[in-house]
Amino acid sequence: MSTSRLARLTAIIHRYVLNPFSVIRRHRWLVVGGVALIFAALTLMIGFNSPARQLRNAQNLWASEGARRYRITVRFERPYSDCEQEFDVENEVAGFKHRDSCTVGTGVIGKPREETMPTVSNLFQRVADGLAAPLCGQNGCVCDGPVEMTAQYDPERGYPTTIEYRLRPDWRWSDPAFWLAQLNGTLAQCPMTAYVGQTIRVVGFEALPAAEAEAPVKEPLVAGDKKPESESGIEELAKPEATAEGD
Repeated sequence: MSTSRLARLTAIIHRYVLNPFSVIRRHRWLVVGGVALIFAALTLMIGFNSPARQLRNAQNLWASEGARRYRITVRFERPYSDCEQEFDVENEVAGFKHRDSCTVGTGVIGKPREETMPTVSNLFQRVADGLAAPLCGQNGCVCDGPVEMTAQYDPERGYPTTIEYRLRPDWRWSDPAFWLAQLNGTLAQCPMTAYVGQTIRVVGFEALPAAEAEAPVKEPLVAGDKKPESESGIEELAKPEATAEGD
């Protein structure tokens, strides 16, 4: 290699490899613009796939492709404790009950109320509430950690098919109160928790035909029956009686 080529190669290495800040200073506006574009692209990707956006898309799909009458079966799954509800629903009001083992248990506390009935609107509301106000374990976020909620939706109709709640004690490190509790010793006083999460799963969904109002049955007219009035509701005028000749 000639001396001139070696000198040029050494200058390039020193300029771009050993001293990259000189390139950044020279093309700083290009660098700033590139970083801004990357940040904007990441923000759009995160917003497009955010749980809130998925919920809105599912609700819009249900509004256009959902069923007014349907039969739904929802299973509440917890460790060592499952229960199931199957109802016919019309206009988001639960009607005929096929089976319900959740009247007493961990799936639904106490007797079923309107907000706990297995309707699509109530399932949507569960997801919305979990996004608006994230839950914590029974003993609080510092002791137990937050509860992670994930939801999946039917690709054809949009109703929630799975809502999963999972306790995440490994997420406590992001809470400053957790580190403070470690320093002052209060973390050791946290009681044990029995809650680890639950899964609400739609195991059956069937769209039902719309209920039709029964039309009155018209009986056939038999001999001797009085002729009904005309459809217009106007009775025929009586014809004058013929008089006897010679009157």
